[in-house]
Amino acid sequence: RAPLVPELIATYAGRNHNMCKRTPIHASQKAAGGIMHRIGVWQRARYFSKDFSCREEIENVRGNVGLLDASTLGKIIVKGPDAGRFLDMLYTNMMSTLKPGKCRYGLMCNENGFLMDDGVVARIDEDTFLVHTTSGGAEHTHAHMEDWLQCEWWDWQVYLANVTEQYAQVAVVGHVARRIAQLHLPPVHAPLLQQVPQLRHQGRQQRVRLGGEVAADHQRLLQLAEQLRNEVSSRG
Repeated sequence: RAPLVPELIATYAGRNHNMCKRTPIHASQKAAGGIMHRIGVWQRARYFSKDFSCREEIENVRGNVGLLDASTLGKIIVKGPDAGRFLDMLYTNMMSTLKPGKCRYGLMCNENGFLMDDGVVARIDEDTFLVHTTSGGAEHTHAHMEDWLQCEWWDWQVYLANVTEQYAQVAVVGHVARRIAQLHLPPVHAPLLQQVPQLRHQGRQQRVRLGGEVAADHQRLLQLAEQLRNEVSSRG
């Protein structure tokens, strides 16, 4: 697809030119001492430790709490009366049985039976699912979905939208992740997927295992991420 705005050829020139995308909290990660690495088509902090083994950082997350910039994960909206049936055909497990407000991990295989992607699928309402893909896998997975939808199941009522760059995402993980979440997010006994009052209607919280993820538009999540980072920093 051609660029929306005309680009100079010089923009793409350069022997060592390495084009990549940056997440909304890129500057915050660099300021915190993050060592930036390329993750798929994105640039994200790989670690914050003084040495490559990251032993101190790993132990802190396992025994305390840590934050992960999960904005690089692909995010695809699957919407329509046949959305559940459509996802059942793509994943190795059932997604149509998910209740609204719940999420489920799934594996996606290609037509040869080989694993091509994986991620958590959340059901927003009866006709709307939020599909997460691997970092850098959103475009390929979205194209795979569109190929099957347009060529094989063209008469199904399903709409797809790649919203990966529309929403930022932060994962709160670790032994005391729930306590941190209680200070800034809805109660842990609330539904797994819900709107976050602090982010108005733009944000949603999702809990997977002992950690959790919050997705929202860029500006609102930046504010919450800064609050969470300060809380995490105060705990070592």
